[in-house]
Amino acid sequence: MQDIRIERVPGAAEHGLPARVVALYDRDGRRLWLPHLNEREVRPLEAELGFLRDLWVGRRGAGWAPVAEVTAKMNAVTAKTEGHAMTSGTVAALAGGCSAFFALGLFLAVGLTTDVLDGVPEDLMAYALFGTFPAVGLVVYVTSVLRRGRRRRL
Repeated sequence: MQDIRIERVPGAAEHGLPARVVALYDRDGRRLWLPHLNEREVRPLEAELGFLRDLWVGRRGAGWAPVAEVTAKMNAVTAKTEGHAMTSGTVAALAGGCSAFFALGLFLAVGLTTDVLDGVPEDLMAYALFGTFPAVGLVVYVTSVLRRGRRRRL
């Protein structure tokens, strides 16, 4: 056995599956999911992983050493998973920004056709129209990245 860690499963939440599961890597670098060791079945998952890791470290012996090729393979899998997380954060930011832009456009269209916005300076409407998409997109993206970063540290 080379490592035991918590990993994120991209797209699992959309299908009603646990997003964080415990994975064990054998001496060849093959990943094995441990059944029922996920964020839904075991709480707190980190405590259970700590217990298993302590048990493994205590029994693996003094001559154990990690295999460099396997470690590189495990890190590549983790990096690929994190890449999927960043992509979904970008998609969430774009969707949030587009939704806000559409809502603002609808508000302005209704306001301009019903004389509700009479007396509002044109510059203010232009700033609202062109500043909303980047602002909302930035807020959604930063929030998403911070949430994922916090989960990654767990």
